[in-house]
Amino acid sequence: MVHSSCDGKGYSIDLTEDDAELTVALSEAIAEIEGVDTNALPPLAETVPGESLEALTDGHESVIVSFKYCSYQITVHGEQKAELEQVS
Repeated sequence: MVHSSCDGKGYSIDLTEDDAELTVALSEAIAEIEGVDTNALPPLAETVPGESLEALTDGHESVIVSFKYCSYQITVHGEQKAELEQVS
């Protein structure tokens, strides 16, 4: 589930609410925000390999991974949450 922040630019995703793979959850969240189907987005794997992202964050609550995808800066905080901030 995607929650918007009070500044209107940022979004937060609770990664504990869904059993989907991290890359799927992130793609679905951006598609929801943008109001498009996930197939309309470029493959996330072209930005960051899904296996690598899962390996870095799986079981590691203190790990923070940040990258840009589409027009969002995505910061993943371990297995708990991800923050998306719209950038130009």
